[in-house]
Amino acid sequence: MTVEQIDSSKVLISLCNEDLTEYSLRFDTMSFNDPHSRRILNKLLTIACGKTGIKQEKDKSMLVEAMPHSNGCLILLTMNHKKKKRTVYRIKKNSSGWCCRFKNAEDFLCSLEKLSEKKETLYRVSAYLFGESYYMFIEQSKLPEKATEILSEFGRLRKRELLFSKRLSEGGKLLFFKPKFTGRLW
Repeated sequence: MTVEQIDSSKVLISLCNEDLTEYSLRFDTMSFNDPHSRRILNKLLTIACGKTGIKQEKDKSMLVEAMPHSNGCLILLTMNHKKKKRTVYRIKKNSSGWCCRFKNAEDFLCSLEKLSEKKETLYRVSAYLFGESYYMFIEQSKLPEKATEILSEFGRLRKRELLFSKRLSEGGKLLFFKPKFTGRLW
């Protein structure tokens, strides 16, 4: 058995086939759920800490990795292993606005043309291409009646869902964003 300190928190233990038979360990049955394996791993940890001078703290977590090789087994111990914290995204406010889905570019462009003809003003409008469909987000709570008729004629109009709009803004292609939209893109 050889013990090698890699850095201040990592120790590599190399066990040959004789060491594995001496400790009655087999790589295929080695598990921290097995009481015998756990006892032997704790014993190896104590030996490794004694040889390297690394302190084993009871309340700190440790990562144990085992890999087979031709002459036995390698065990890598990482002290004070920090688990990666899971990222949590919180939705802070409910959606206020509208989403209109168009099946093709022709319907999308026709709706823009009609909005321009009727001189309808919409606020905070963004358009995306996602897959084969075009989406228009309008961030105002109440739509003018004519705009609702035009958008419903060419597309499917519904209340905006915040989770879907976030996914669309990440995965879709932004076509335009206008703080004040009058139907013209230029």
